[in-house]
Amino acid sequence: MKSMLIVEDHPSMVLVIQEMLTEIVGKTELSSVLNLQELQRTTPNSVDIVVFDLNMPGSSAEEVLKETSSRFPMSRRICFTADDRESTQALVAEHGALFLSKSLAYKDLITKIQGYLGSNVVSTDIDLKRNDFQSLIQAPGATKPLTLKQVSVLNLVTEGKTSKEIARELSMSPDTVRAHIKGAFDRLGTSNRSAAVQVFLQAKKLAERIHGSEALC
Repeated sequence: MKSMLIVEDHPSMVLVIQEMLTEIVGKTELSSVLNLQELQRTTPNSVDIVVFDLNMPGSSAEEVLKETSSRFPMSRRICFTADDRESTQALVAEHGALFLSKSLAYKDLITKIQGYLGSNVVSTDIDLKRNDFQSLIQAPGATKPLTLKQVSVLNLVTEGKTSKEIARELSMSPDTVRAHIKGAFDRLGTSNRSAAVQVFLQAKKLAERIHGSEALC
């Protein structure tokens, strides 16, 4: 399990960052600090990823960059800030960190982070994934998205419906429904309905964030 430190003074943003990074690197051991003073009081240790904002109360951007660079020189450092001036971007680059603007679309954030971390577990390419049979809903790390039929079936599975009930509603045989569910298990990396529903709902949310509401059509 990777460890992640978030330097951010807005607790809600900490949750957003954690969720976004978890989709890319998996479960993380998270710690966070609200300002530079708290960061200075922490004991430096091995942290895989440090995500920090430059606009911290009572400190300058240069101070935040210097502190994160000196305390975590071997960590992957990601600057996630609303200050997207060219001078700021150049300053972040000088300190060896990845610059991310908070104004970027979710899809672009995912793409840039994956490129920086050398990861490719979240698909963001709409042109390669959408066709008459494939949906845009794909679990992180999966090789293929769910088919449209699998999505239709899983939407009803999340409502607690049985295979027979789903078969009647979608005009399929129960055996066909079960085949779609089994295929969905394989693409979601799960082995039972409960786990499949959980991963499916997470994948739907991720698809909507990346591709917009059309991903759920």
